[in-house]
Amino acid sequence: MGEFQVNDTVDVNGQLAIVRFVGETQFQEGEWVGIELDMPTGKNNGTVQGIQYFSCGDRYGMFVRPVVPRLVQRAPAPVPAKRAGRPESQVGGAQGAGTGGKRLSVPPPAPLAQKGRSMTLRVDTHPSSLPCAGWNWC
Repeated sequence: MGEFQVNDTVDVNGQLAIVRFVGETQFQEGEWVGIELDMPTGKNNGTVQGIQYFSCGDRYGMFVRPVVPRLVQRAPAPVPAKRAGRPESQVGGAQGAGTGGKRLSVPPPAPLAQKGRSMTLRVDTHPSSLPCAGWNWC
């Protein structure tokens, strides 16, 4: 079991997902990990019993116990905010001679799955009328 962070990429029974919530919930005791799946095979949209824990499309959300997901990629560290200072147009030259701003280069996101690799979702089946008690997902 690992400590998950919001925006981590995880594997849940062979399906890639993004962590959207980590913590305790009102619907069941203990710690839960709310995930947004890459396909509409989930159970909710981030809302359970009228409480919104995160937001995603219908059937793209699911809550699992922390023992279920496997970390694929850690979420990138947040970028620190730029500190206020002299206007860039005044740096290193006469006033008004600057470019007015820097262009930041952001690398493209890493692919989530290898090209040509199929993925299979294995889901435990159970009657939907049962409460979450005793199950590793809800």
